[in-house]
Amino acid sequence: VLRSNRDTHVRMSSSRLIPLDIQFPEVYHQVCKAFSDKDFAQVWLVGGAIRSMLLNQPVDDLDFVIQGNALSCARTVADNLGADYFTLDEKRGVGRVLLRDNPRTVIDISRLHSDGIEADMLARDFTINAIAIRCSNPQDLVDPTGGIGHVHGKILHMISERSFPDDPIRLIRAIRIAVQNGFKIEFSTTIAIRKYIPKLAHVSTERVRDEFMRCLASEDPFAAINLLSHLNMMGFILPDWNANNRASALSRFRALQQLISVI
Repeated sequence: VLRSNRDTHVRMSSSRLIPLDIQFPEVYHQVCKAFSDKDFAQVWLVGGAIRSMLLNQPVDDLDFVIQGNALSCARTVADNLGADYFTLDEKRGVGRVLLRDNPRTVIDISRLHSDGIEADMLARDFTINAIAIRCSNPQDLVDPTGGIGHVHGKILHMISERSFPDDPIRLIRAIRIAVQNGFKIEFSTTIAIRKYIPKLAHVSTERVRDEFMRCLASEDPFAAINLLSHLNMMGFILPDWNANNRASALSRFRALQQLISVI
């Protein structure tokens, strides 16, 4: 997963890399119909859902950004879908919609960056998550960092040196995304991950727990645990993790994983 050389950016024409007949999941169409006409004209689908569609993977999370009042928009969508609404982050304007008949799918609606959609993408974590499609016109695509090329090249690349210090939970997220998708972590991103690992000490226990549980929910959690341990992150995730006896701990975890798979 970790790259050892400097073959960094893969930049190609987005128009050649994104299929015209990209398959949106049915839940996406349901959510789009739940926006008001006024809101729908201002809504973009962003992030991991686009990556998953490009890789022909199931889409469990839908992230939207809207120019305007995202919290009010999210409430409207929840009401129209008969779903539950939660204010996820009032300061940043992020509302969450949870479908009662599809609890595995999480829908987040966020306030668009004040400088527009391209600035919004440049403020994100990895290039593969910095892709946006206008919902009212799916051929209106924004990909300022070459993220689509990185998806097809299976490369995980941070957007900037500030990606990890701005939000250290991205350190664990990088490992999860790379392992889940078989991506290679680009050289400078690997260097930055190693540099900022101590920043995990400043992340809330709840956020670390949630991101770690996503690692465990992957098809090969042992691979994620092995890499997190190799990078000395496990001590920040599980305080009782014994870095001096890593081989024994990993052996027990592999045995537990095999037992769970049998059950």
